[in-house]
Amino acid sequence: LQHNTNDSMLFDIYFLRGSIHNTLGEFNIGIEDDLKALSFDSLAIDAMLDLGIAYSNSGNNESALQWFLKVLTVDSSDFVFYQNVGFVLSEMQQYGEALSYFDKAIQQDPKQAYPYNNRGYVKMKLKDLFGAMSDIDQSIKINSGNAYAYRNRALVYLEMKDPLRACNDLEKARKLGYKNAKGNDVEALINSNCK
Repeated sequence: LQHNTNDSMLFDIYFLRGSIHNTLGEFNIGIEDDLKALSFDSLAIDAMLDLGIAYSNSGNNESALQWFLKVLTVDSSDFVFYQNVGFVLSEMQQYGEALSYFDKAIQQDPKQAYPYNNRGYVKMKLKDLFGAMSDIDQSIKINSGNAYAYRNRALVYLEMKDPLRACNDLEKARKLGYKNAKGNDVEALINSNCK
């Protein structure tokens, strides 16, 4: 930074440094750097996405939503952009709105597993258990290595009062490394439902 005055280079330096801080979980510093990067290129999608993810990971879903929606105003051609908005809305328990964004993500690219899984979770929250099961099954069919999908399907099975199938899926989620990526909720579900 001390040796550069070129706007393009300054954007790159701030953006890359912000990404590193965000990866390290230093979200306040990463967010500050991403905002500085955007002062050099206000339409940089990568920096806006990084900001949205950092805000989401730090628990500030309102700001995450703002940045993910801004990405869509710049480029609406990628399913991931709709997926991100839907995910944050579901975290905010705005399930009806989240559902519409997952629908758009699937329309953009119906061969992607994650929008089906997330839409299935939202349908479960809306008490559409058969719709939830159908979506999560489709997600697993596309990507059988997604531990999160097995955890979500287990939640649907628990809602359907089918603990045996739920426990089988929770074990699959455990074996696929759910704990390392997402935390301890699968372990808690196994302890409370699979004795």
